[in-house]
Amino acid sequence: MEVIENFQKIVPEEDFRFDESIFTKRELRLLQNVVSFFKNTNAEQIVEATHLPRQPWVKTIAEKGEGKMIKYMLAVDGRHGLTRREILERQEELREMYKALGLSWKDVPHESDDIPLPPESIL
Repeated sequence: MEVIENFQKIVPEEDFRFDESIFTKRELRLLQNVVSFFKNTNAEQIVEATHLPRQPWVKTIAEKGEGKMIKYMLAVDGRHGLTRREILERQEELREMYKALGLSWKDVPHESDDIPLPPESIL
């Protein structure tokens, strides 16, 4: 497996079998949505669709250079799925839950520049 700055190139073995037990129901639903959306497209068409001007990939290349992580919040457009406000509100609810349970917020995956970290008092 080749690792490039926090990214991994994964090449499945020839006898690869999809193991859905490692995914949550939500993750499986999202994967199915992606499959349904792109089922009749080839790789070139997928690249074209995901690399349009003013979209997250192009913005990231312009700001950070190639091979850098795309910020999750760049994909939030307010027209599809949750709005930025809803995401931030859910983040705050999660922070409060962690605090109430005495858990460390540092254990929650997040993008350092994307969503503000909670106050130091609960870190």
